[in-house]
Amino acid sequence: MNQLRIHLAEHRSGFRPGEVLRGAAEWQLERAPAAIEAHLCWFVEVQGLAETRRVQTIRFDRPPASEKREFEFQLPEGPYSFVGALAVLGWAIELVVLPDMEFTQVFFNLGPHAAVSFLRQQLQPAGEP
Repeated sequence: MNQLRIHLAEHRSGFRPGEVLRGAAEWQLERAPAAIEAHLCWFVEVQGLAETRRVQTIRFDRPPASEKREFEFQLPEGPYSFVGALAVLGWAIELVVLPDMEFTQVFFNLGPHAAVSFLRQQLQPAGEP
């Protein structure tokens, strides 16, 4: 069974424009692919219709079937992430196996006031919400 993983270096879910987003792409495949691509992209969904725009791509040609590779993307100035009553705009890193088109994604927020929250689980003492 194929496994694809994306690890963000700082385990954050919010980034500001112009920051460098660092991470690692890891895969364990049954056979070596022709290529693997890491995409920085944003997506918008309006009343159930979705559209994606690829901003940057890092390509790993003829990689072995199992490997871990680091990547970094310089984040653009926008568009900013938002959630509205009729529309959503978000950001993602995608890892795509070629030519099979198998993929995984990690989502994050981009904006000048994006909460720099960490993705680790926060434990609360017993009896507290």
